[in-house]
Amino acid sequence: MNLLAKITDFVGGGLFKEVKDLVTQYLPPDVSPEKRAEFELALQELQARKQHEASQIALDQLKTELADTQDARKTHSLSIMPAVITVMLTIMVCGLLYAVVNTEIRDSSKELAFTLFGTVFTLWGSSIAYWVGTTRGSAIKNDIIAKSEPVK
Repeated sequence: MNLLAKITDFVGGGLFKEVKDLVTQYLPPDVSPEKRAEFELALQELQARKQHEASQIALDQLKTELADTQDARKTHSLSIMPAVITVMLTIMVCGLLYAVVNTEIRDSSKELAFTLFGTVFTLWGSSIAYWVGTTRGSAIKNDIIAKSEPVK
């Protein structure tokens, strides 16, 4: 569950509790048990609807993010840029690794150097996984299948 859904659930859950407490406090004391039960049922239905809507918002957001990634792969599947970016990041990682291992880094700069190296290394790993990983191979396979003649 993403952060938006958690926040919605937290805020909405607190809001429903407050509304229930407030309405229950001001219900006339002579309200029949049937009316109280109807009130409880209506509140439970409202809360279930709110949770469903929050889940739907989270699902729509996830679908949008996945569609955006899929479009990027389709758009750039035949471009040379993924290879260029991957090679550039690989050169940067190699250069930074060489510098970290073979260069004396001052104590005041060590944390910055290691943070920079960790960030570039993470970006390099993500780039490799994104463009060269099994997802890319799967996309190429799907493209080949889509272009091929159907089996008769």
